[in-house]
Amino acid sequence: ETKRPVILTQHGRSAAVLLDVAMYEELLDEVALLRDIRTAERQVAKGDATSHGVVARRLRARLGR
Repeated sequence: ETKRPVILTQHGRSAAVLLDVAMYEELLDEVALLRDIRTAERQVAKGDATSHGVVARRLRARLGR
C-alpha cells in the first residue's frame, strides 16, 4: 500500500530490498542521469567542452538557418 521499500533480512541482517517496480525504474533513471552529469563534469574539467554559443552556431549552420 505505501509503496515504501521493504528490507528483507537473513539471520537478523539486511539481505535484500524489495521495491515497487516504478520506484526501481525511477532510481535507475536517476542513477543514469547522475552518471551523465559526472561524465560531463569530468569533460569540462579536462577542457573537453564546447560552449553553448559554438554549438548553437554549428547546429544552425547544419540546419541551414
